[in-house]
Amino acid sequence: MNPGKMKFRLLRELIVAALLAASRLASGNVRNAVEKRLVQYVFACLVTVMYATGVNLAYGTVINNSTGLATPDIIVNFNNTTLIQDDEVTNQFAGVNFDPNTIFLILPEGSDYFLTNSVGNFQDKNGTATYADTRVPFFIHFSDTVTEAAFQMRANYSFWTITALLGTTFVEDTTVQFPDTVPDFYVGFTGILFDTLKFEVATPNHGSVVVICDANNVCVNHDFMVLDNIQLTADRVPEPGSGLLVALALASMMGFVRSVKRKQS
Repeated sequence: MNPGKMKFRLLRELIVAALLAASRLASGNVRNAVEKRLVQYVFACLVTVMYATGVNLAYGTVINNSTGLATPDIIVNFNNTTLIQDDEVTNQFAGVNFDPNTIFLILPEGSDYFLTNSVGNFQDKNGTATYADTRVPFFIHFSDTVTEAAFQMRANYSFWTITALLGTTFVEDTTVQFPDTVPDFYVGFTGILFDTLKFEVATPNHGSVVVICDANNVCVNHDFMVLDNIQLTADRVPEPGSGLLVALALASMMGFVRSVKRKQS
């Protein structure tokens, strides 16, 4: 299993246990001093694991700045490729994987999308693309769980909702209006665990709302977008010292439970 997801599940289970214990303590439904001490151990283990893993359990921070991430592990800029204009982009670039048949390579020649290669949710077709050609929503799946990601995007001054997911579980989202010029800012998230970004149009901007419906009458807002310079910071597997702290906390709790059982028997 992915180390980031294992860490997330461990923290989730500890949080649930701590909340249940706190509820019993607050309601006065603690039968004896032993049970009260067990509650304290649960909280101690939770704090220890949070410190060791370095994961922020609060809501993530939305990135909206001129530089993106301070020290990304991976930068995907779509330049080193043998793909040509309008070729489909899926997993040809390390670190990212786009849903099939949704994203296509856009070259800088003859356009002002970006000054270098980028990707878009349409096939340019020599400048004759229509709104019906655009593919939304679409997803970027990362090769590993990340703690932060940022990107640059332009989109006809329309509003897009970007959602961070861990598997299929919602983590955080933001809605941003993207310009119709080469952007001078990055958007993304930091301080959370996620492995997917979902892109969908919140409010199109081309004089009137464009809604496209499929054969099953599933309708979505459509608009153009062009994406470049994806920055990623991978989730860190706990270092040996951090892992030792986690092990000590859990061993301490297990030892306490065993001692309680011995006294009761």
